[in-house]
Amino acid sequence: FRIGLGGRCTGIGGGDCLLCHQDVDRGDLPTQEPGGHLGREGGTSTFGRSVLDPVTIYQVTNLMKGVVTHGTGQMAKQLRRPVAGKTGTTNGLRDAWFVGFSPSLVAAVWVGMDDNSTLGYKETGGKAALPIWVEYMGKALKDIPATDFPVPRGVVLEEIDADTGAPATEGTRSRVMEAFRQDQRPISSQPMDAATPDAGAASPVVGDGFY
Repeated sequence: FRIGLGGRCTGIGGGDCLLCHQDVDRGDLPTQEPGGHLGREGGTSTFGRSVLDPVTIYQVTNLMKGVVTHGTGQMAKQLRRPVAGKTGTTNGLRDAWFVGFSPSLVAAVWVGMDDNSTLGYKETGGKAALPIWVEYMGKALKDIPATDFPVPRGVVLEEIDADTGAPATEGTRSRVMEAFRQDQRPISSQPMDAATPDAGAASPVVGDGFY
């Protein structure tokens, strides 16, 4: 039985490459670094370089927030701070994951057997891995102020009916704030003109996610 929490690539097992600290450009072939770690020719890192536009990043983050607020990751709500992530379970209940993040910290948990045998009945990512992630994040973020994910310019936040996925109306009982691009937004939406240009600024409204 093994539990993986973060770590660098050390092999090809289920938890060995859970959260790689050397990412690889899509056009480059991975090379073997001294010590067996996968890296990239020249040893350079892409950390600090944007690989997606901010609107897309926020939309995906908002969806991952929905996993916590409305989906399979609801146990993470006990952290009482904005977090996002995704549970994962392989066929036969052999591997269980939770990969999640706050605005300041990313962590991933994998639970599985060395012989690839089943973890047992209902041992899904939300049951086997998520409690470990929640305990770790609770301690790691204990002294970090709770902040939400900043909303970039170009994002439109629209109230959506949580039951139908359609724009909310006066009769809507359950509402969530969903993130759209300006060219994707429903007719009832208006573009945000007060989005946060940097992570240190406060957002007047943030998305809830819709899962």
